[in-house]
Amino acid sequence: MIKGDSYGKEERWVTELIEEKVAALKECVRLCLEHRVSEIHETTARSEQTLARVDENLVGSNRRLSLVRNEIHDSGKKIESRLAAHEELVRTVVGAIDSIRETLRERVRTAECKSQVGARRCLSNSLGIGKQAILEQIIHAATLPEKRYFELNVFDLKAMLSVPDNLATEDMGRALSMGRLASSSSQLRTGEALRDPAFQTWFGSARSCMLAINGMERRVGGVSAMSHLVALMRETLADDQSVIPLTYFCGDHIEAGDAIYGASGAMRSICMQVIMSLPEGSGLRCENVSLINGIHSHGIEHLCELFRRLLAALATCSPGKVVFCMIDDISCLHEYTDDVIRLITQLRAITYELLCARQPVILKTLFTSAMYCEDLESLLDPAEIVTLRRDIHNTGTSAHARLTDFEVADDPYDIF
Repeated sequence: MIKGDSYGKEERWVTELIEEKVAALKECVRLCLEHRVSEIHETTARSEQTLARVDENLVGSNRRLSLVRNEIHDSGKKIESRLAAHEELVRTVVGAIDSIRETLRERVRTAECKSQVGARRCLSNSLGIGKQAILEQIIHAATLPEKRYFELNVFDLKAMLSVPDNLATEDMGRALSMGRLASSSSQLRTGEALRDPAFQTWFGSARSCMLAINGMERRVGGVSAMSHLVALMRETLADDQSVIPLTYFCGDHIEAGDAIYGASGAMRSICMQVIMSLPEGSGLRCENVSLINGIHSHGIEHLCELFRRLLAALATCSPGKVVFCMIDDISCLHEYTDDVIRLITQLRAITYELLCARQPVILKTLFTSAMYCEDLESLLDPAEIVTLRRDIHNTGTSAHARLTDFEVADDPYDIF
């Protein structure tokens, strides 16, 4: 019996030991499962947070994408609006030129019938334009002794001037391209200049005359309203066989090393454009070598004399032509003040020589300046200068010039 009890105790002890181990194992498994479940919960929470941030980023990206799309759409509308405004301005200029073309031709025919007595009256009652200087030049020319002449053909003249044939066209194209994207305020300023009575009188006059425009702009870079105006005029006038538009954009030739810079560059370009409009086989006679050397060295006074003679040649071979000589943004040449003064003075003298001498060619000279130019104010009469307002706003009738309604103003030079 004692031995049987001993076996029973051992059995219970083994059973209890097994149960303890099983319980310990269960507890260990429970703890492991709880820890794993906790890790899964934490991982799930972090994943949800990451997904939430991704959703926020997607929403923000969609918002930004929508803003960018709206900005692109608005920019497209602005560009379309500016292009439409530019096209409207071109149409108004073309309409204005067409509306006065017949009047201009009629007045040219009437002016050509005036007597030489009228020319002498013009010279003696001159418009305060240096009449004594012009008279002295005529007397001096009439008393020159007989001299030997040197024939210069078109090839010789082009070689001496050294100006690319397409310079003026390229400059005009650049001004037009930039003008198409000009601001509305710049378009308004162009229209203000076109509407000015002095501009309309200058444009519509059937006689040689001169005008200067101070644009009074506040601009940094880009094309000025005055440059856009000159480019539009050249583009439109080029279609008229009776008109020769000559242009030089000073702002395009101010970089260091530009071969066509300064006042002499302006006159070289202007003279080259006249030469290209002459018939084939045309040429000039020069009575002395000093003039030829002066042209070759690009002296401003010699170039102006060449321009004078080219106009005389044009009057002989193509009478009745109207020449628009337009030099844009003269204030860009402030570093060459002496040459600029000589340029303005010489072109003014040539313009009024043609007015007084009744040459069968009309010269309309225009100087523009994006900002205020003291040289223009000091060298020209007040009646020859248009100074725009600094602040130009839309009056509500039109954002641009409405030249189709303008009539040719009374000609202030009609004194014969």
